[in-house]
Amino acid sequence: MLRALNAHFRLGQTANATALAAYAARADAPAKLRAEALNQLSLWTKPPQRDRLVGIYRPLAAPSRPRAIAVAALEPVVPSLLAAGTPAAVQAATLRTLNALEIAGAADTLFALVADEKQSGESRAAALGVMDKTKHPRLDEAVRLASASRSAALRLAALPIAARLSPAKAVPVLANLVRSEEHTSELQSRQYLVC
Repeated sequence: MLRALNAHFRLGQTANATALAAYAARADAPAKLRAEALNQLSLWTKPPQRDRLVGIYRPLAAPSRPRAIAVAALEPVVPSLLAAGTPAAVQAATLRTLNALEIAGAADTLFALVADEKQSGESRAAALGVMDKTKHPRLDEAVRLASASRSAALRLAALPIAARLSPAKAVPVLANLVRSEEHTSELQSRQYLVC
């Protein structure tokens, strides 16, 4: 299957990007291969000159490809890729791909992921980071939700965003982090607290 994924990536047509996205969305496929399909989509715009499967130098005819092809292929399947039952490796690869391609069309799904307490704190923090990078219109609301979350990882991810958006909004986030004491040493290493 790795050869088929690599072939779709190297051919680089619209149908190939759609096939990669469809494979990534298959719940019956191994999580590692689904994540690989997503990683290949994240490299879509500037494909490496080295063949990822065999490791030899095999430049493609075009050094870059339109981002819109990968975005159009991925957008319809993003909700299923970030659903609660999706393996963590697939969710992480999806968030990296959304970040790399700067896909703003997944805005509602990203917000729902940040708000979903059933998801892991790491996935929710990564989704918040993608929302920040794509300048999501509901970023302020997501930062408020994140700062009140039980997940220390999510609260920690919200802190620099809140500080950048409005320093006054960062104070409650920092207060929640300090109260939890779970990440005090990490805060100190990031120089948010002075010892």
